[in-house]
Amino acid sequence: MGEDRPRQGRLAPDVGRAVEARVAEDDFSGSAYAGINNMYLWRGFDLSPDSDFVVQPGLDLSYKGFTVGLWANYDEDASKINETDITLEYSFDIDNVSLA
Repeated sequence: MGEDRPRQGRLAPDVGRAVEARVAEDDFSGSAYAGINNMYLWRGFDLSPDSDFVVQPGLDLSYKGFTVGLWANYDEDASKINETDITLEYSFDIDNVSLA
């Protein structure tokens, strides 16, 4: 009964190669980053008072003026991600001015 379904292990690499080949031809860019800090400070408030450190990873992917960003805060004391932000930005140029 379950033998007719495709195996996920074989499907995932094929999909990854197809996407990679397609976006290579277009205006695609991205960056990944992470910071290790002694606290998560927001508007002057320490949102991680019991932690020794926090890890703040992020990922930005851009395509033809659109950028999608993902940022998170991992709290070492709580052993969990306690905030995730997703952003969407569009930027374009008018004459010599860049707007976003």
